[in-house]
Amino acid sequence: MMTPEDQALALLSLTDRTAIHELVDRYAKVFDDRSFSAMLPTLFVPDGEIELPPGGHHGLEGMDDFHKDVMRPFGPTQHLFTNTLVDINGDRATFQANTHVTHTVLQEDGTTDDNNLFLAGGVLAGVTVRTTAGWRFQTVTLDVIWRQGDFGPPAQ
Repeated sequence: MMTPEDQALALLSLTDRTAIHELVDRYAKVFDDRSFSAMLPTLFVPDGEIELPPGGHHGLEGMDDFHKDVMRPFGPTQHLFTNTLVDINGDRATFQANTHVTHTVLQEDGTTDDNNLFLAGGVLAGVTVRTTAGWRFQTVTLDVIWRQGDFGPPAQ
């Protein structure tokens, strides 16, 4: 039988894991609804770091513009982050999630063609930290494993 202390630790572990899973899910949603300015400060610590295939960024200042630039070639998207694994060590945790992303590619005139898709799969991984406001990303890295399709010419 579990002691009350063991029960409290088990409950805290479940609560922390759920919070980190939700953090990862909210990050996926940010790409699809393009709520970078409003949401990124609720997901990252002030000195957070991000590394995506086009490059990296350090700190919350300008992080929204970095994400906007990454998504500029695309119209509607669907980001699926799944199979999230979390390892907690006190107030820090590492995480890893598989990603499957579908992008509609913007044409030169700014319209989308549902037949022109860019697909990618990869692994999102990093470190989260417990803050007074809850769990936040300290570092996030996306490693693309496979790609299908083409961005086409850059949209204006």
